[in-house]
Amino acid sequence: MRKGFLIFIFVALTTLPLISPRYISSYHIHILTECFILGLFALGLNFLMGYAGIISFGHAMFFALGGYTTSIVLIKLGWPLTLGILIALIFSALFGFVLGFFARQLKGVYVAMLTFAAAQMVYEILISWDSFLGGTDGLLGIPEAKLVIAPHIAIDMATPQRYYYFCLFVLIVSIYVKHRLLESSFGRVLVAIKENELRVRFIGYPVNRYKMMAFLVSGLFSGLAGALFASLDRFVSPQIGHWLLSGEVILMMLIGGMGTLLGPVIGAGFFVYLREFLIDYTDHWLLVLGVIFVLIVIFLPKGLYHPISRLFGKENVIHIYQRRAKNGKRI
Repeated sequence: MRKGFLIFIFVALTTLPLISPRYISSYHIHILTECFILGLFALGLNFLMGYAGIISFGHAMFFALGGYTTSIVLIKLGWPLTLGILIALIFSALFGFVLGFFARQLKGVYVAMLTFAAAQMVYEILISWDSFLGGTDGLLGIPEAKLVIAPHIAIDMATPQRYYYFCLFVLIVSIYVKHRLLESSFGRVLVAIKENELRVRFIGYPVNRYKMMAFLVSGLFSGLAGALFASLDRFVSPQIGHWLLSGEVILMMLIGGMGTLLGPVIGAGFFVYLREFLIDYTDHWLLVLGVIFVLIVIFLPKGLYHPISRLFGKENVIHIYQRRAKNGKRI
């Protein structure tokens, strides 16, 4: 039943762009693509907070780093999107590793404040470096995306439908990679660190090294999302590195279900479509949005993914690992 439902969702998402433009316009394709990208962004944060238990209040810095790196590669160097994404992944992962190095021995609110301070530093650089990063105006005129698969073989991503399929493919691959990481010993140790860090240290695992790697993986996913977002709007501004975006992605993760595989993607889609719906009907959409989020937190504290998973009899992966840790089974 669960597999059938997932196949149905996959078939629906792959056939939507093929429907007549009278029913599915380019605007809706754009919104769905944004949902994929923000879902990938929430996946990156969820890997750090939901599974490793490390709080981050400044995750937009990775999103901005990926977006600006890709934009610079496309605009100033004239290289294809493939190289732009690759370089963005490298920079985001390295930045995450360095940040994890400084945060490896911190806990709780101290890690949150460190990530928030680092994000504010990145934001100040974005709005201050006018000559190279465009300052408050951002970077305009990002060229149409082209994927270079091999020499003399390139795919033009100019149409919204093609970029939609590309982002959907990247999201599915990212979910699979995240799933494999969580199923590995690396992922199980991260969950054990969240449950009982002191016990994991006594067992002999290098906890600080695992935390640094968690920052690296989380930064990589979030930087990839930023790189895709830059080519979607063909424009980046310092707002993609603002602390408000860091707060929004936390809401997406909590609404969908923190510590779940697909919950952040569900939360991102719910957040984007609810925001677009409220903007069309009221000028006080932020107030209504806040009330709805409060109700979700009160009545669905585990997120929207929890009732869906119960419907299909699917136990949350992190709950399986938690039960193993409590029963004293091998990590």
